[in-house]
Amino acid sequence: MNAVQGIAAPKCGQCKRRQCVRDKTAKSGFRSKCWYCGMSPESLEKHRTRRNAKLRGCAARKAKKWIRDLRDKYGLTPDEYDVMVAGQGGVCFICRQPEVRTRKGKLTRLCVDHCHRTGRVRSILCSKCNFAVGLVEDNPALLTQIAEYLVKHGPPNPSTR
Repeated sequence: MNAVQGIAAPKCGQCKRRQCVRDKTAKSGFRSKCWYCGMSPESLEKHRTRRNAKLRGCAARKAKKWIRDLRDKYGLTPDEYDVMVAGQGGVCFICRQPEVRTRKGKLTRLCVDHCHRTGRVRSILCSKCNFAVGLVEDNPALLTQIAEYLVKHGPPNPSTR
């Protein structure tokens, strides 16, 4: 059996090298399986169909998980979340900016901020502000110290140059 360059496996088209192996016993003179990936055309089609079905179901699973998390973690329904977001004009409660974080090219939702001790929902924040609040562990004194530090060591005020 000799490898022949430039001849694609029947129906495959997915092989990167596009090589087939001569097989004198086969009708076409070549193996029915791809030399590179080893998949028969039927197996490859089955794989493509399964992969596409998984991708279609992925968005639905993510939406269901988000609804379940809203209910279980915060005691909110999607409608209540939408009312909170609309009440803030679709922007973060702290910085008054819309969410800018993306994931796989899609804009993420605003985060539900809550007290970790009581579990009470406070407001809707962008991911940056939510992360910052989490880092200071809900400690206003630490935030005051951070603000004083930034004022002391921050860039000079352009109006006082």
